[in-house]
Amino acid sequence: YYFQRLFRLHDPAVRLAGIEHRELQRLLRALHAGIDCTLLDDKIAFHAFCARHGFPTPPILAVFADGKVLPPAAPPAAWQRDLFSKPAHSYSSHGVSCWRYESATGSFTDGTQTFDRAGLEAWLAAQSCARTLIVQPRLFNAPEIAPISGHALANCRIVTARRSDGTVFVLLASLRMGVGDAITSDDPDFTFCAAVDVASGTLHHGESKRADRGTFSHHPDTGAAIARVVLPH
Repeated sequence: YYFQRLFRLHDPAVRLAGIEHRELQRLLRALHAGIDCTLLDDKIAFHAFCARHGFPTPPILAVFADGKVLPPAAPPAAWQRDLFSKPAHSYSSHGVSCWRYESATGSFTDGTQTFDRAGLEAWLAAQSCARTLIVQPRLFNAPEIAPISGHALANCRIVTARRSDGTVFVLLASLRMGVGDAITSDDPDFTFCAAVDVASGTLHHGESKRADRGTFSHHPDTGAAIARVVLPH
């Protein structure tokens, strides 16, 4: 009600015409009744699904649950890089951490805490008593979009629809970009995105969750152009 500024709409019928996020989730579950969609909520199950079907997806280096690491774990050399840890069941960046690797000392830091590998594993194990965690390599943006992505991995949200005859088409697409110190581009407190022309891959102006900030032809941190940039691939 407050986030969508529905109090500004004087006609109650117009207010009721909107679908709130939680309502949309319920609606989608009803529409997909009888179809097993649980793997969309489980990052471990989704990773296995991608592997079975040959879809590229970031590897899982380790899984921590109930206070311990589950086998098999990746070899030590696989940990010698920047890492991301996240809950296996969550969305919108809740509970994620970015661990930057210092090769000179063999340590990891999230900007607040610093551990060697054994210390990081112990910390992750302790955190997993509350919820299962996965560890993956930190990914970086393509050079073409690095100037408009901040410190976070940009992600392209593509929404598809299915017609009554079964054909599928792209309904809309947007590129989510990092701003400020955000470590992900889908942090609910730092949402910043640009619509993508689905035919050409060309970006429109950037927009933030705060409508009063207007639109951005250039990234607010780097000054790099956003509008009319063509996404690679």
